[in-house]
Amino acid sequence: MLTVLLVGFLREGTNPAERQKIIHKASDGRAAAAMLEQLAGLTRAVDDARQFALLAIDGARGETRAWKERCQAAEAQYEAQLSVTETFRRLAYHQGAAIPPALTSKPT
Repeated sequence: MLTVLLVGFLREGTNPAERQKIIHKASDGRAAAAMLEQLAGLTRAVDDARQFALLAIDGARGETRAWKERCQAAEAQYEAQLSVTETFRRLAYHQGAAIPPALTSKPT
């Protein structure tokens, strides 16, 4: 009932006389109490949905931060391993290791 009254009240084409009828219908004590109760329930439902959405957004942001940190750590580890590999490669070449043909030929 509340929904019908609210839609009727908020409809753009509703003239002042029709709005007055809607207000008069809502002025009945029982109907007003029922409408207030329904409105309170609707408000709680909207608040719950809003809080759920905010928690979901916060969770997604936290997950994104965690993955970003993992990627940064993996990239740092890769750079460190690359540096160590390059150091050992240069040491091996310095001590007389053969340079692979793939590295000695010039690109065309």
